[in-house]
Amino acid sequence: MFKSFLLLVAVTGTLAAECPFFETVANLNIREQLSNWGIHGRVLNRGLPDPKLQCVHMELSADQVERAPVTIKAHVMGTRVETGETFMDNFNAVINNLARPGRWEVSVNGTNYQYSIIHTDYVEYSLMAKCSDANGVVDLEVLFGGRSHNPMPANVVENYKNLLSSSYGVDVTNYQTIVHGHMICH
Repeated sequence: MFKSFLLLVAVTGTLAAECPFFETVANLNIREQLSNWGIHGRVLNRGLPDPKLQCVHMELSADQVERAPVTIKAHVMGTRVETGETFMDNFNAVINNLARPGRWEVSVNGTNYQYSIIHTDYVEYSLMAKCSDANGVVDLEVLFGGRSHNPMPANVVENYKNLLSSSYGVDVTNYQTIVHGHMICH
């Protein structure tokens, strides 16, 4: 059995079909899921690979989580390896149904996504997915994350890749590690 895990699923792709129906964490404790998550890897289902990244970090916060709708504020930042350029992005996620707290609605640059928290232990690792199937084209991004700068253990990565592939049909062959470490991430 694993300790905690964060697989921030955010897979962006162009698959003709519809988004997988990801099973979410039952009875997700929203407040425990908030705070900081480092993104240690990702799966992109699109034709062209994205640039290599390092030190990608996501901060999640909310003013209140007791009544719907709950608005989650996300601040994402990191560095592009080739250029050393840092990037930052902010977006809001909305939980409209507290009976399904692991399924969020997210709008990024005018595209609406379903954001699913597939697994979390709240302490060490978690798995999340972001997907949109507007006009019959699936835009799916899967991110693997954790609470520390230490690399995600290979067995955790492999177990989550197997889960994505066998349970949801996600092509994980283009998994990309996102470098983290105390020496390079401040």
